[in-house]
Amino acid sequence: MLGAEVIHIESTGHPDGMRLTGFALGHPDWWEWGHMFIAAATNKHAITLDLSTHRGSELLRELIANSDVFVENFAPRVTESWGFNHKAVSEINPDIVHLRMPAFGLDGPWRDRPAFAQIIEPMSTMVSITGHHGSRPVAKGGLPDPLGAWHGAFAAMAGIAALRAGRPGTLLESTMAEVALNACPEPALEWLTDGTLLGLTGNRDFHIAPNDVYPCIGDDEWVAISVVDNDQWRSLCKVIGADELSDDLELNSVAGRRARAEVIDALINSWTAKYEPFQCVEILRRVGVPTGLVRDPRDLSIDPHLVARSLFEELDHPVVGRHPIPGLPLRMSGVDHWLDRPAPTIGRDNSAVLERVLGLRPSEITDLAENGIIGDRPDGI
Repeated sequence: MLGAEVIHIESTGHPDGMRLTGFALGHPDWWEWGHMFIAAATNKHAITLDLSTHRGSELLRELIANSDVFVENFAPRVTESWGFNHKAVSEINPDIVHLRMPAFGLDGPWRDRPAFAQIIEPMSTMVSITGHHGSRPVAKGGLPDPLGAWHGAFAAMAGIAALRAGRPGTLLESTMAEVALNACPEPALEWLTDGTLLGLTGNRDFHIAPNDVYPCIGDDEWVAISVVDNDQWRSLCKVIGADELSDDLELNSVAGRRARAEVIDALINSWTAKYEPFQCVEILRRVGVPTGLVRDPRDLSIDPHLVARSLFEELDHPVVGRHPIPGLPLRMSGVDHWLDRPAPTIGRDNSAVLERVLGLRPSEITDLAENGIIGDRPDGI
């Protein structure tokens, strides 16, 4: 979506794991129903290569020679075992921007450990502050993945800028564990600055009170309310019919309101429970109290504001049909849409890429398929 022609490489023996996130029982082509892959792989070309074979490795070398950027996010030992360390890659293409995205880095004692978001979240301190007081920490599992991807994309563009400025091909490293730490500095900063140890507080906050979600009329319908100053506090008290609280001097501070959070939340709960969530939001916004709906993800693609903003774009996928997909949360003059192609089915672009980029003849591509070096469905299915 940022303008690059991306060739996504997997193998029929080891398909992209994101394809397996949406197993569709009863569908003969269930591996094409992975919702995460369908959302994240739009606009990409997809080919399969068996890199354990000599010919598959040769074809990757030819692709590297014809590319500006080579990106991989395995544990370092994986691509190196295939013969694609940075020295080898730079010999193939001296001007290549080589982006490596391991979980823990290219050196250090944890160099060769694989990981994914559910491992990185606890290590980054995110999980230490996610959960309810007296209960277990909660690992939501997911945030470090897009964080890692965006940092990697930025690193790749920095490498291209350096290349255009006359610097030779560059090795870049974007490490998920450090990306997640970089995006979650609050616990460390709180401790280092004034000794505050952030912990499990549910939806409550050390610097804002009240700050929580409250039930409304309906099945699992909620609003979030976040009061940041005394003016908002007094407005909230007036709306919910608790003027006696606004007159209580002990509650004219965050610390005072946090100390009596149970009582305050019970009063707010009683008030919000009388209204539809949209009504709560409108009433509180009119008096300047920050509030918002707790959105059901099933409603996002039909949200009037997001529809007006064209955040979601519809694409026709050959297996799952027409569906909305979020585009970039960016706007650029002259660009009225970000998505042009649905996520590719496995091996969809084998012939097109190998012919156009590498100049292979149709008979050569047929031979590759017959020898299992390329394919259009997972092995054994």
